[in-house]
Amino acid sequence: MEYDFLFVSNSYGEDRSAALIACELRKMLPSLRVIGASLLSKGEAYERVGLPVVKGTVPPSGGFLTSVSAVLRDLPYIFHPLAFFYKLQKIRAKVVVVIGDTPLSLLTYFAQRYKPLYILNQAKSYYQDHHSYGRIEKQILRRIARVIFTHDAYTARVLRSEGLNASFVGNPMMDGLTPHFASPPFPRPYIALLPGSRDEAHHNLIKISRLFPYLNQKFINLKGLAPLSPTLDRDRLRDLFRKNGWTWQDIKSPIPYSLVSKHKSELRLLDDYFPDIIKYSELVVALAGTATEQAAGMGKPIVSFVGTGPQTTRGRLLKQERLLQGAMRMCEYPIGVLREIEFLLTHPEERIARGQKGREVMGSPGGARNIARYLIRSTRNKL
Repeated sequence: MEYDFLFVSNSYGEDRSAALIACELRKMLPSLRVIGASLLSKGEAYERVGLPVVKGTVPPSGGFLTSVSAVLRDLPYIFHPLAFFYKLQKIRAKVVVVIGDTPLSLLTYFAQRYKPLYILNQAKSYYQDHHSYGRIEKQILRRIARVIFTHDAYTARVLRSEGLNASFVGNPMMDGLTPHFASPPFPRPYIALLPGSRDEAHHNLIKISRLFPYLNQKFINLKGLAPLSPTLDRDRLRDLFRKNGWTWQDIKSPIPYSLVSKHKSELRLLDDYFPDIIKYSELVVALAGTATEQAAGMGKPIVSFVGTGPQTTRGRLLKQERLLQGAMRMCEYPIGVLREIEFLLTHPEERIARGQKGREVMGSPGGARNIARYLIRSTRNKL
């Protein structure tokens, strides 16, 4: 079978963007045959929208090789990219779209027999690093990319000035974030908690929870709400909270959640409602990747700190802080974090100012639809 579009993505955040673009394509041309392939996930985002998917393998590091021990743990998975390459070789597609980095794009280019690619690298930005794209990388992209969709308009301008066919038509990260409710469905005030979606998030949520007994000495009614990723293990979280002296109670209605409490502190853990929790929060404590950027794009100030695990190292968080251009502050845990939260809670004008910076960097919703329109216009003679 030959597909009209093949979407190849790195992992969870990229899978979501690919699935959103694919949905917009099928709205425009319902007869399109689309397939997805994810290098470092099980492709749940594709499956949720009814797309067939070539599933990858998730190594222990989650793809973040930040230490010798992480490399050693991943050794049994060393041939996984080669296995993924062979899977891609078997797929026949008219148009190939890569949502990911240059190594994945290069692997896809060879697997698909030198077919020019449409590439969205939503993890790179010249806001983040003035040397974000190296000289060799730009030479590769000139050769293999028909067009490069960028994270932001500034990055597109820089790449075009260096001779690459780059375009910014919106950031799909900001799509699909419509709240379920027109008014706050949860008790306020509260802080949104984003521990991440990878294994390290279990312990990072515990680190975040330790802030609340101190915060509640001054802000008595302040609560924490966490929209948990489906990749997290609820039983493991329950055990970790109980070991740290918290009680855990599952509440069934009207909106199911787990109530975690300790003395005067209260956290609510939910399986969904990410847009609602972010929209009605005062601010966000985040140790995530894509979700942190989405929260900033929704106009919320972000407070972060070095966590446990490869996604929340100081180096990665500093890059994210530069990317979000003042919407995010990385602080020392716990004193610096507590001071920053207290400052933001007592200075609403600062929350508004930082929120505006996040909106400016991340852009408005509609990126997935705009990319889909671009793809349809430029590939119509092939479909």
